[in-house]
Amino acid sequence: MPGFLRPMKETPRYILYRVETSGYARFAAVSRADGVGSQRTLFSRNRQWMAGADPGAGKFLRYDYPGGSGGAAGAESGPGHAGCVGAGEIAEQRVLPGRIDLEVKCPEASTLVLKVTYHPNWRVAIDGREVRPFMVSPSFIGLDVPAGAHQIRAEYRSPAYKTILLLLGACVLVAVLVLRRRFARLDTVLGSTTASAKRSRRSS
Repeated sequence: MPGFLRPMKETPRYILYRVETSGYARFAAVSRADGVGSQRTLFSRNRQWMAGADPGAGKFLRYDYPGGSGGAAGAESGPGHAGCVGAGEIAEQRVLPGRIDLEVKCPEASTLVLKVTYHPNWRVAIDGREVRPFMVSPSFIGLDVPAGAHQIRAEYRSPAYKTILLLLGACVLVAVLVLRRRFARLDTVLGSTTASAKRSRRSS
């Protein structure tokens, strides 16, 4: 196994390893931009990236997804920045489910990679001003950061229909509990009535 994997526990069936992490964010170089038009193409590109030398070198691919099915990126997908690789400062101020607050500093414009799965519902703001993130390999969140020190907030916002479904599910659950009690009472009443009818028949 690679040297950066440290064994934690060994059993007859498996070995559990530990890997030191570099945090939820890092400055990175974007080697090129690719237009991706399907999940199959995205999987193929990510697999090639994982098997190559870019991960070890700290290089990422910037995807225009969903974009063209060819290899060219869209007009808005530039090559990114290569500054601050190994020289920037990142302080994680708050990490919560669906939210990451960072304080970053770099003397030049750079690309910051958040190591969480990309989704269009992620909202990213730099110094309170919302910016548009993009996807980088392997389906992480990337964003262009201007030179200097900045406060960054990334927050996942669920779509409105999920809230509606949650409320609907809660209402259904309450209705089931209420009706279940009523049905239980009805079963009790019917059971008592049936038992009384049987006793009356026997006595007659």
